[in-house]
Amino acid sequence: YGDTFYNYALHFLLNVNESLTSLQIEIRNNRPAELIHLIWGPIAILFIVTAGLFKNIAPRLPACIFHEITGLPCPTCGATRSVMALSRFDLMSSLTLNPLVTLFAIGLIIFSLLFLIGAITGKSLNIALAEKGKKVIRYSAFVLIALNWLFLILIKR
Repeated sequence: YGDTFYNYALHFLLNVNESLTSLQIEIRNNRPAELIHLIWGPIAILFIVTAGLFKNIAPRLPACIFHEITGLPCPTCGATRSVMALSRFDLMSSLTLNPLVTLFAIGLIIFSLLFLIGAITGKSLNIALAEKGKKVIRYSAFVLIALNWLFLILIKR
């Protein structure tokens, strides 16, 4: 059993390494359709600010049905409180409440800032992956969600 896990892990790491070698990064002129990406950062900031303004409503939100039925936290458990902690600039509390939501919100803001810089300069950073690399990214996202959920279960959210 242990050898099988080791072989799968080794195979996954070799595929990740091979996929990352197919990563292409280039700076090119902006395309008008890409400017739509500028909205994600302001939307993330709006949610963070709004969550801070409605902190008195959070205790009145309905209980999580998944948690009530299973006794386990759902994968998004603590997301509202995490964003509310971000609205107070309390990064450590936000990470403790739901690390993936915190990193996702911060990532959206950074992503939007990169596109804003691109809109100002007329250039954008283009990151292209081969199909195998895209597959690794999808699997990695699934693994991150599962690890985040495991973290929430272990800290008994």
